[in-house]
Amino acid sequence: MSGTIITSSIVMQSFIFDSLFLFIQLTNMKKNFLLSLAVCIALQLSAQKTFIWCGILIDGVSDEPKKNMTIVVEKNKIVAVENGFSTTGTNDNVIDLKTKTVTPGWIDCHVHLSHETNPNA
Repeated sequence: MSGTIITSSIVMQSFIFDSLFLFIQLTNMKKNFLLSLAVCIALQLSAQKTFIWCGILIDGVSDEPKKNMTIVVEKNKIVAVENGFSTTGTNDNVIDLKTKTVTPGWIDCHVHLSHETNPNA
């Protein structure tokens, strides 16, 4: 009978150890989740912007190219086009194209599909 008590005691200790180990793992997972959530919220609150400083901007609307312009991008969307090179905040990104010409996106509509079939070409 004492063997049964010892075996039951070992099983109970193993159960308690496993439960404690699982609790510690869950606690660490909760901490990691909360930390990740806090980082995501902080990044959203900072609302980082990207400023593209353009030497010459061809906007596709005006008849003449515009000189010394800034394109402001926030959350992957153009939110403003401003005259001059706008000042930026400490967390903002700057793409300096002061010596370049910036145009709207280009799409290659002239292709010959018969030449584009070889993936090794």
